[in-house]
Amino acid sequence: MRRPLTKLALFFAGLLLSCVALGQLAAGSSAHQVSVNLHGENSGPVRITSAPSGIDCPGTCVANFGAGIPVVLTVDPGNRTSWQGFWFREKYETGGGNFRNGNCIGPDGNGDVLRCFLQGTDDAKLDTQFYLEPRPGITGFTINGGDVYTNDPRVQLSVRWPFGNYFMTASNDGGFGKSKDFDLQDTIPWTLQSSGPERLPKTVYMIFNGGGNRYTDDIILDETAPVISSATVGDAGGSSILGLHSLSIRGHARKVTLRVRARDRTSGVARIQVGPRKSRKLKKLKFRSRIRVNAPGRKLWVRVFDRAGNGSRWKLVRIR
Repeated sequence: MRRPLTKLALFFAGLLLSCVALGQLAAGSSAHQVSVNLHGENSGPVRITSAPSGIDCPGTCVANFGAGIPVVLTVDPGNRTSWQGFWFREKYETGGGNFRNGNCIGPDGNGDVLRCFLQGTDDAKLDTQFYLEPRPGITGFTINGGDVYTNDPRVQLSVRWPFGNYFMTASNDGGFGKSKDFDLQDTIPWTLQSSGPERLPKTVYMIFNGGGNRYTDDIILDETAPVISSATVGDAGGSSILGLHSLSIRGHARKVTLRVRARDRTSGVARIQVGPRKSRKLKKLKFRSRIRVNAPGRKLWVRVFDRAGNGSRWKLVRIR
Protein backbone atom coordinates (compact mmCIF):
# COMPACT_ATOMS: atom_id res chain seq x y z
CA MET A 1 0.00 0.00 0.00
CA ARG A 2 1.49 3.31 -1.11
CA ARG A 3 1.39 6.20 1.32
CA PRO A 4 0.87 9.76 0.03
CA LEU A 5 3.85 12.13 0.27
CA THR A 6 3.79 14.50 3.18
CA LYS A 7 3.98 18.25 2.65
CA LEU A 8 7.51 18.28 4.02
CA ALA A 9 8.63 15.61 1.54
CA LEU A 10 7.04 17.53 -1.33
CA PHE A 11 8.89 20.71 -0.27
CA PHE A 12 12.31 19.03 -0.27
CA ALA A 13 11.59 17.35 -3.61
CA GLY A 14 10.75 20.73 -5.17
CA LEU A 15 13.86 22.30 -3.68
CA LEU A 16 16.02 19.53 -5.13
CA LEU A 17 14.54 19.97 -8.60
CA SER A 18 15.14 23.74 -8.41
CA CYS A 19 18.79 23.25 -7.48
CA VAL A 20 19.29 20.82 -10.34
CA ALA A 21 17.71 23.26 -12.76
CA LEU A 22 19.89 26.14 -11.54
CA GLY A 23 22.98 23.98 -11.79
CA GLN A 24 22.15 23.08 -15.37
CA LEU A 25 21.56 26.74 -16.18
CA ALA A 26 24.87 27.75 -14.61
CA ALA A 27 26.65 24.93 -16.44
CA GLY A 28 25.25 26.19 -19.70
CA SER A 29 26.61 29.73 -19.22
CA SER A 30 30.16 31.01 -18.69
CA ALA A 31 31.42 34.47 -17.77
CA HIS A 32 34.33 35.97 -19.67
CA GLN A 33 37.25 37.55 -17.89
CA VAL A 34 39.13 40.72 -18.82
CA SER A 35 42.60 41.41 -17.40
CA VAL A 36 44.77 44.46 -18.02
CA ASN A 37 48.54 44.58 -17.52
CA LEU A 38 49.92 48.10 -17.00
CA HIS A 39 53.27 47.72 -18.70
CA GLY A 40 55.16 50.90 -17.88
CA GLU A 41 53.19 51.76 -14.75
CA ASN A 42 56.06 53.95 -13.51
CA SER A 43 56.00 55.99 -16.71
CA GLY A 44 53.19 58.42 -16.14
CA PRO A 45 49.72 58.33 -14.59
CA VAL A 46 46.83 56.57 -16.36
CA ARG A 47 43.38 55.33 -15.39
CA ILE A 48 41.53 52.57 -17.26
CA THR A 49 37.83 51.95 -16.68
CA SER A 50 35.29 49.61 -18.26
CA ALA A 51 31.68 49.81 -19.44
CA PRO A 52 29.91 47.97 -17.92
CA SER A 53 31.73 48.67 -14.68
CA GLY A 54 34.23 46.22 -13.26
CA ILE A 55 37.67 47.42 -14.34
CA ASP A 56 39.15 50.47 -12.61
CA CYS A 57 42.90 50.14 -13.10
CA PRO A 58 45.29 50.73 -11.33
CA GLY A 59 43.49 49.08 -8.44
CA THR A 60 41.10 46.62 -10.06
CA CYS A 61 42.72 45.35 -13.25
CA VAL A 62 40.86 41.99 -13.53
CA ALA A 63 37.07 41.53 -13.69
CA ASN A 64 34.48 38.97 -14.85
CA PHE A 65 31.56 39.87 -17.12
CA GLY A 66 28.49 37.95 -18.18
CA ALA A 67 28.67 35.69 -21.23
CA GLY A 68 28.11 37.55 -24.47
CA ILE A 69 28.17 40.99 -22.85
CA PRO A 70 30.45 43.36 -24.80
CA VAL A 71 32.99 45.41 -22.84
CA VAL A 72 34.58 48.72 -23.76
CA LEU A 73 37.76 49.80 -21.98
CA THR A 74 38.59 53.52 -21.88
CA VAL A 75 41.88 55.07 -20.79
CA ASP A 76 42.34 58.53 -19.28
CA PRO A 77 46.03 59.47 -19.70
CA GLY A 78 47.43 61.83 -17.10
CA ASN A 79 49.48 64.95 -17.67
CA ARG A 80 52.52 64.32 -19.93
CA THR A 81 51.54 60.66 -20.40
CA SER A 82 51.89 59.49 -24.00
CA TRP A 83 49.45 56.61 -24.44
CA GLN A 84 50.39 54.05 -27.11
CA GLY A 85 47.47 51.60 -26.93
CA PHE A 86 46.03 48.24 -25.88
CA TRP A 87 47.41 44.94 -27.24
CA PHE A 88 46.10 41.38 -27.06
CA ARG A 89 48.57 39.15 -25.24
CA GLU A 90 46.88 36.08 -26.73
CA LYS A 91 44.52 35.51 -29.67
CA TYR A 92 41.00 36.68 -28.92
CA GLU A 93 38.19 34.52 -30.31
CA THR A 94 35.25 36.51 -31.68
CA GLY A 95 33.12 33.48 -32.70
CA GLY A 96 32.71 31.43 -35.84
CA GLY A 97 36.38 30.53 -35.86
CA ASN A 98 37.46 34.17 -36.14
CA PHE A 99 40.20 35.67 -34.03
CA ARG A 100 41.67 39.08 -33.24
CA ASN A 101 45.26 39.84 -32.31
CA GLY A 102 47.58 42.80 -32.25
CA ASN A 103 46.22 46.08 -31.02
CA CYS A 104 42.70 46.57 -29.69
CA ILE A 105 40.85 49.73 -30.71
CA GLY A 106 37.48 51.33 -30.01
CA PRO A 107 34.12 50.06 -31.25
CA ASP A 108 33.98 52.56 -34.13
CA GLY A 109 36.97 50.92 -35.79
CA ASN A 110 38.51 54.28 -36.66
CA GLY A 111 41.87 53.76 -34.97
CA ASP A 112 40.72 55.00 -31.54
CA VAL A 113 43.63 53.77 -29.37
CA LEU A 114 42.13 55.32 -26.22
CA ARG A 115 39.42 52.62 -26.22
CA CYS A 116 39.35 48.85 -26.62
CA PHE A 117 36.19 46.99 -27.76
CA LEU A 118 35.66 43.36 -26.69
CA GLN A 119 32.73 41.32 -28.05
CA GLY A 120 32.41 39.33 -24.84
CA THR A 121 32.98 35.97 -26.53
CA ASP A 122 36.32 35.05 -24.98
CA ASP A 123 38.64 35.82 -22.09
CA ALA A 124 40.82 38.82 -22.91
CA LYS A 125 44.34 39.35 -21.66
CA LEU A 126 45.53 42.83 -22.58
CA ASP A 127 48.88 44.56 -22.33
CA THR A 128 49.24 48.33 -22.40
CA GLN A 129 52.04 50.68 -23.41
CA PHE A 130 52.54 54.27 -22.33
CA TYR A 131 55.43 56.64 -21.63
CA LEU A 132 56.05 59.70 -19.50
CA GLU A 133 57.09 62.56 -21.77
CA PRO A 134 60.31 64.37 -20.76
CA ARG A 135 60.61 68.13 -20.50
CA PRO A 136 61.65 69.82 -23.77
CA GLY A 137 65.39 70.01 -24.30
CA ILE A 138 68.50 67.95 -24.91
CA THR A 139 68.67 64.54 -23.24
CA GLY A 140 70.83 64.47 -20.11
CA PHE A 141 70.90 65.98 -16.64
CA THR A 142 72.43 68.84 -14.69
CA ILE A 143 73.55 69.19 -11.07
CA ASN A 144 71.96 72.09 -9.17
CA GLY A 145 70.77 73.71 -12.39
CA GLY A 146 74.28 73.87 -13.86
CA ASP A 147 76.10 75.45 -10.89
CA VAL A 148 79.89 75.22 -10.90
CA TYR A 149 80.31 75.09 -7.11
CA THR A 150 78.36 73.83 -4.11
CA ASN A 151 79.12 73.67 -0.39
CA ASP A 152 76.58 70.91 0.29
CA PRO A 153 76.98 67.30 -0.92
CA ARG A 154 73.17 67.07 -1.06
CA VAL A 155 72.27 68.25 -4.54
CA GLN A 156 69.40 68.11 -7.04
CA LEU A 157 69.66 66.41 -10.42
CA SER A 158 67.43 67.92 -13.13
CA VAL A 159 66.76 65.21 -15.70
CA ARG A 160 65.60 65.00 -19.32
CA TRP A 161 65.29 61.34 -20.28
CA PRO A 162 65.05 59.86 -23.79
CA PHE A 163 61.42 59.31 -24.80
CA GLY A 164 60.33 55.69 -24.37
CA ASN A 165 62.18 54.90 -21.14
CA TYR A 166 60.86 53.65 -17.80
CA PHE A 167 63.53 54.27 -15.17
CA MET A 168 66.94 55.84 -14.61
CA THR A 169 70.05 54.84 -12.70
CA ALA A 170 72.50 57.27 -11.04
CA SER A 171 75.89 56.68 -9.46
CA ASN A 172 78.98 58.53 -8.21
CA ASP A 173 81.08 55.79 -9.80
CA GLY A 174 81.72 55.41 -13.53
CA GLY A 175 81.33 51.66 -13.16
CA PHE A 176 77.95 52.20 -11.47
CA GLY A 177 79.02 50.76 -8.16
CA LYS A 178 76.57 51.62 -5.37
CA SER A 179 74.13 52.92 -7.97
CA LYS A 180 70.47 53.74 -7.33
CA ASP A 181 67.42 53.33 -9.56
CA PHE A 182 64.70 55.99 -9.78
CA ASP A 183 61.30 56.22 -11.41
CA LEU A 184 61.24 58.86 -14.12
CA GLN A 185 60.87 62.35 -12.62
CA ASP A 186 62.10 65.82 -13.50
CA THR A 187 64.28 66.25 -10.40
CA ILE A 188 65.76 63.75 -7.99
CA PRO A 189 67.78 64.25 -4.78
CA TRP A 190 71.36 63.04 -4.85
CA THR A 191 74.34 63.00 -2.47
CA LEU A 192 77.85 63.61 -3.80
CA GLN A 193 80.78 61.65 -2.47
CA SER A 194 82.65 63.89 -0.04
CA SER A 195 86.41 63.50 0.12
CA GLY A 196 87.69 66.59 1.94
CA PRO A 197 89.21 69.84 0.62
CA GLU A 198 90.11 69.26 -3.02
CA ARG A 199 89.46 71.19 -6.22
CA LEU A 200 88.71 68.17 -8.41
CA PRO A 201 85.06 68.19 -9.51
CA LYS A 202 82.61 65.54 -8.36
CA THR A 203 81.14 63.62 -11.29
CA VAL A 204 77.72 61.97 -11.35
CA TYR A 205 76.85 59.31 -13.94
CA MET A 206 73.42 58.34 -15.28
CA ILE A 207 71.92 55.74 -17.63
CA PHE A 208 68.33 55.03 -18.64
CA ASN A 209 66.54 51.68 -18.74
CA GLY A 210 69.67 49.99 -17.37
CA GLY A 211 72.01 50.68 -20.30
CA GLY A 212 72.66 52.61 -23.47
CA ASN A 213 74.30 56.02 -23.54
CA ARG A 214 76.02 57.20 -20.39
CA TYR A 215 75.41 60.79 -19.30
CA THR A 216 77.57 62.80 -16.88
CA ASP A 217 77.75 66.14 -15.13
CA ASP A 218 80.15 67.49 -12.52
CA ILE A 219 80.38 70.15 -9.86
CA ILE A 220 83.09 71.28 -7.45
CA LEU A 221 82.21 70.41 -3.87
CA ASP A 222 83.77 73.03 -1.57
CA GLU A 223 83.07 72.34 2.10
CA THR A 224 85.81 74.54 3.58
CA ALA A 225 85.22 78.14 4.60
CA PRO A 226 87.48 81.01 3.49
CA VAL A 227 89.73 82.73 6.03
CA ILE A 228 90.37 86.44 6.60
CA SER A 229 94.05 86.82 7.41
CA SER A 230 93.94 90.58 8.01
CA ALA A 231 91.56 93.55 7.85
CA THR A 232 92.62 97.16 8.48
CA VAL A 233 91.24 100.66 7.83
CA GLY A 234 92.80 103.95 6.81
CA ASP A 235 91.86 107.39 5.50
CA ALA A 236 89.78 107.15 2.33
CA GLY A 237 91.04 110.40 0.83
CA GLY A 238 92.12 110.15 -2.79
CA SER A 239 91.19 106.47 -3.12
CA SER A 240 89.93 105.39 -6.55
CA ILE A 241 88.32 102.22 -5.21
CA LEU A 242 84.58 102.01 -5.83
CA GLY A 243 82.38 102.91 -2.86
CA LEU A 244 80.67 100.25 -0.76
CA HIS A 245 77.69 101.09 1.43
CA SER A 246 76.31 98.79 4.09
CA LEU A 247 72.56 98.39 4.00
CA SER A 248 72.35 99.02 7.73
CA ILE A 249 74.32 102.30 7.87
CA ARG A 250 72.20 105.42 8.20
CA GLY A 251 72.95 109.06 8.93
CA HIS A 252 76.32 110.78 9.19
CA ALA A 253 79.40 108.61 8.73
CA ARG A 254 82.95 109.19 7.64
CA LYS A 255 84.49 107.28 4.76
CA VAL A 256 87.43 104.99 5.34
CA THR A 257 89.38 102.58 3.18
CA LEU A 258 89.06 98.95 4.25
CA ARG A 259 91.93 96.66 3.29
CA VAL A 260 91.15 92.94 3.49
CA ARG A 261 93.34 89.93 2.88
CA ALA A 262 91.47 86.63 2.55
CA ARG A 263 92.11 83.21 1.07
CA ASP A 264 90.13 80.12 0.11
CA ARG A 265 91.52 76.68 -0.78
CA THR A 266 89.04 75.52 -3.34
CA SER A 267 86.59 77.87 -5.07
CA GLY A 268 88.16 81.27 -4.29
CA VAL A 269 86.92 84.34 -2.41
CA ALA A 270 83.99 85.98 -4.21
CA ARG A 271 81.84 88.12 -1.86
CA ILE A 272 82.18 90.35 1.19
CA GLN A 273 79.90 91.72 3.90
CA VAL A 274 80.78 94.85 5.88
CA GLY A 275 78.76 96.66 8.54
CA PRO A 276 78.81 98.29 11.96
CA ARG A 277 77.38 95.07 13.44
CA LYS A 278 77.06 91.41 12.56
CA SER A 279 74.01 90.81 10.43
CA ARG A 280 73.00 88.21 7.85
CA LYS A 281 70.97 90.93 6.14
CA LEU A 282 74.05 92.86 5.02
CA LYS A 283 74.33 92.82 1.25
CA LYS A 284 76.93 90.49 -0.20
CA LEU A 285 79.06 92.53 -2.58
CA LYS A 286 81.84 91.59 -4.93
CA PHE A 287 85.09 91.06 -3.06
CA ARG A 288 87.94 93.53 -3.50
CA SER A 289 91.05 93.81 -1.38
CA ARG A 290 90.54 97.60 -1.01
CA ILE A 291 87.11 99.19 -0.69
CA ARG A 292 85.66 102.46 0.60
CA VAL A 293 83.05 102.13 3.31
CA ASN A 294 80.98 104.36 5.54
CA ALA A 295 82.04 104.06 9.16
CA PRO A 296 79.49 105.55 11.57
CA GLY A 297 81.39 104.42 14.65
CA ARG A 298 84.69 103.07 15.89
CA LYS A 299 84.38 99.55 14.58
CA LEU A 300 83.37 97.48 11.57
CA TRP A 301 82.53 93.81 11.20
CA VAL A 302 83.74 91.97 8.10
CA ARG A 303 83.34 88.50 6.64
CA VAL A 304 83.89 86.98 3.18
CA PHE A 305 82.32 84.17 1.14
CA ASP A 306 83.72 81.79 -1.43
CA ARG A 307 82.07 80.88 -4.74
CA ALA A 308 80.42 77.84 -3.17
CA GLY A 309 78.68 80.01 -0.57
CA ASN A 310 80.82 79.14 2.47
CA GLY A 311 81.23 82.10 4.86
CA SER A 312 84.26 82.96 6.95
CA ARG A 313 84.11 83.92 10.59
CA TRP A 314 83.29 87.53 11.36
CA LYS A 315 86.35 89.71 11.93
CA LEU A 316 86.26 92.88 14.02
CA VAL A 317 88.08 95.92 12.61
CA ARG A 318 88.68 98.83 15.03
CA ILE A 319 88.89 102.38 13.70
CA ARG A 320 91.18 104.82 15.45
